[in-house]
Amino acid sequence: LACWGVNAEGQLGQGNMTNTGDWLYSPNAVDLGTTRKVVDLAVGVAHTCVILDNGSLMCWGRNGYGQVG
Repeated sequence: LACWGVNAEGQLGQGNMTNTGDWLYSPNAVDLGTTRKVVDLAVGVAHTCVILDNGSLMCWGRNGYGQVG
């Protein structure tokens, strides 16, 4: 899985909320573990959620309305 855009809320899955004010135009890989694959995903303005092939759910980004758990 790769994400790009502005990381103001941690929505790019990079483990931080660093926002330089610039868009990240090149896709950046998100570390989901070496053997995991994404089978479904949902994205919002400031969050991302994925379902992995083992049935687990991972979400990251802004949680202002409980959208990432």
